[in-house]
Order: sequence, then structure tokens, then C-alpha cells
Amino acid sequence: MLQLPSLELDRAFLAIGLFFCLFSTFTLAKTIRDNRDGQVDTGSWVITVWVAFAAAFSLTAWGLWRMKIDDWQKGYMVVSWLFLVSSTFTVAKTVRDNHEADLMDRGGAPALEQDTQ
Repeated sequence: MLQLPSLELDRAFLAIGLFFCLFSTFTLAKTIRDNRDGQVDTGSWVITVWVAFAAAFSLTAWGLWRMKIDDWQKGYMVVSWLFLVSSTFTVAKTVRDNHEADLMDRGGAPALEQDTQ
């Protein structure tokens, strides 16, 4: 990304967009997982998380679309970006599953059940 033949401002915008996507994806994954068995977050928080994810995704797409680079470079960046988002969801799920498995091995209840007791 640092070597793309584009303006420095475009590269900086893309880097910030990718970080925004990364962090908003982790937040979205956690919010979805926390609320899977019942609503634990406020409706406002859930909406904020979804809006942040949509904004991150949209702004990054817009930044990639307007960059003056070859089509094959754009394609490579889009595939890399989608892989980043997909991998982030996978990592978040794996970490959470591991945490819940550890709780069950120790004889404790999963985090959601502990909160309600």
C-alpha cells in the first residue's frame, strides 16, 4: 500500500479507512455475538455500531474507487480489504469461542449466563 503510485493523501486516506474497517468490524462482531442469545446492549449502541461499520466500509470503498491507480491494483486492494474484514470476523469468533470453552472447562457458565445471575 505504501508503494502504490498515488498521492500521499490518497494512501493515507486508504490506510485510515482500512484501520477504521478493522476496528469497526471487531466491534460489530462483538456486538453481534454479545446479543446473539438476547438483547444485552441498548438499541442505540447496536445502531451506532452498524452505522460505524457501514461508514467505514463505504468510505474505504469510495477511497479505493477514486484512487488513480491501475485496475489490477484496485482489484488487489479490494480483495485484500475484503479478506481483512472476513479475517477479522473469524478472529473475533475464534477468540470468543475459546474464551467460552475455557469457562466451560473450568465449570463456569458462559459470559452471558454469568451476567444474568
